Amino acid sequence: MTPADIALLQGFFWVAFGGCLLALFAYDFFHFLIDMLPDMLRVSFFWLLGLFTKWGQKS
Repeated sequence: MTPADIALLQGFFWVAFGGCLLALFAYDFFHFLIDMLPDMLRVSFFWLLGLFTKWGQKS
C-alpha cells in the first residue's frame, strides 16, 4: 500500500465515523423531542386554559 492509499482509507474512515456520530446525535435529539412532546402539549394546554379563563388570574 502506498501512502496515498493509506490517506484515502483514513479519509473514508473519518467520513464514515463522522456520519455515524452525526446520525447518532440526530437519532437521540429526535427521540428527545418525541419524549418531550406530551410535556410541551400539557404546558401549552394549561397556558391557554389560564389565558382564556379566570383560572389563571390572581384574586
